[in-house]
Amino acid sequence: MNTLLINLIVWGVIGAVVGLTVGRMFRREQTPIVMVYDVVAGIIGGFAGGALLRLLSVIGDAELSTVLSLPSAAVALVGAVVVAEMADMIWSNR
Repeated sequence: MNTLLINLIVWGVIGAVVGLTVGRMFRREQTPIVMVYDVVAGIIGGFAGGALLRLLSVIGDAELSTVLSLPSAAVALVGAVVVAEMADMIWSNR
């Protein structure tokens, strides 16, 4: 299996979990549609963080070619938190 595909899956899973967790921690209302928004925002953030790391080539290609790149997963986690919080601020102002 292609290592980029594996990293994409990892970024998406990390993003979904982080988005849901951030939404549950900082919001009182937990309707199903709000939870879906949290998961989608986390996935977008996970992909954005992971892709940004690859575009900037902050770490070497040898590190990115491993099956599970821990720096890449960490940046996906940070991206998911940032996007989930931004989405929460936007949605809470409505």
